[in-house]
Amino acid sequence: MEITVGAAASITALLSGKSGVYGLVVHSRLVAVSFEASDPGRAARFWAALLGREVVEDAAGALLAGADGQLGLRFVAGRAGQLGANRMHLHLTSADLDDQKRMVAMALELGGRHLDVGQRPEDEHVVLADPAGYEFCVIEPGNAYLAGCGLLGELACDGTREVGLFWSKALGWPLVWDQDEETAIQSPRGGTKIAWGGPPVAPKEEPNRQRFELIVAAGEQQAAADDLISLGATRIEIGEDGAIVLADPDGNEFSVSVGTPIEVRRLARADLSRVAEIDRTERIDLIYVQDGTALEERRGDWSSPAWEPRGHGEHTVDAKRRDLEQYVDSGGIALGAFAEGRLAGIGVVVPHLRPGIAQLAFLHVSAAFRATGVGRRLSDELDLIARAAGDTEIVVSATPSANTVRFYLGRGYEPTAEALPELFELEPDDVHLGKAL
Repeated sequence: MEITVGAAASITALLSGKSGVYGLVVHSRLVAVSFEASDPGRAARFWAALLGREVVEDAAGALLAGADGQLGLRFVAGRAGQLGANRMHLHLTSADLDDQKRMVAMALELGGRHLDVGQRPEDEHVVLADPAGYEFCVIEPGNAYLAGCGLLGELACDGTREVGLFWSKALGWPLVWDQDEETAIQSPRGGTKIAWGGPPVAPKEEPNRQRFELIVAAGEQQAAADDLISLGATRIEIGEDGAIVLADPDGNEFSVSVGTPIEVRRLARADLSRVAEIDRTERIDLIYVQDGTALEERRGDWSSPAWEPRGHGEHTVDAKRRDLEQYVDSGGIALGAFAEGRLAGIGVVVPHLRPGIAQLAFLHVSAAFRATGVGRRLSDELDLIARAAGDTEIVVSATPSANTVRFYLGRGYEPTAEALPELFELEPDDVHLGKAL
């Protein structure tokens, strides 16, 4: 996804405390795969409990937004899933055998059931069906192909190599597998893989029960549809909700809708208490340990819960508010990203931490808005503020989770050979990175 970064005039406005509204998306972004269901609410609750996500009800159905590269799921009113007609199924990962057993037991308790699709006795994965009739697999531990992909490791689809190449170009996701007519793609930030099994592909006899949902910025919908058609899609119709419905080269329907605009504005000191609106929860099963400029992977469970709403300890909302106030009081500039009035992300840059060096002191995006461009948008705007203030370098002490570190590496940061002592003293376990502005 490409981001429209504000021009120099927008930085002047931010430095003066004025706000502006900028477009978020230039190209199409995959926001979710939708599943028809006779009882979409029940299906959504099943998957929310299994994946640890929040159900967001909207006019289109029940959405379980993805975060940190995880694919979003939406459940809409319609036909139930049907073995043989379903053209996609989900693969969940497990950390060890106990975790796999726990995941299966939880799914059964929530209303899932075992399913026989011809698997062999020696197969180590477990095949289940959800309450809506869609099959999914709980993959055995130690699967190298899905390592680091997160809990929702893969969306496995029926499809040709041609359709895999189409979606790679359409989403800007690189191919991570291309052998024997089988393909797979993955976001540059990691997360859920999407794979196509190659021929033979069963003939398509009815509209699909599962569809990709893409979003674009206001004013970009038709251009995005034209681009997708140039890549091999065909136009079908315009839906009642205004979405443009297309079909990929294999005939699978998908939609292109207009996304929610994001407003970025400077936050006053009195606004900083709104940090309580940020949902910082994250499943973390891979971190990096820094040794100079080298990063070593470590696996385990370092998942982050929500900030505690009460109290004054290190992981409370009050502590985060005080941190933000301290940054602003020392000359920092705080920006908030808002979606329809809701705080989606917050970031702070402190110019001149040292002569010529700015600090990206705080950057958090709420779980429902991760992998939507909000973090990139705030990062870009904070870079421009630091540059406009005269700094030539910016540093950050990053939470060592794989998704966070990969985000900064994707923004041009590199591990520093030696962290600034004042930052290392505060966060010795963080990954310390920097880049030229």
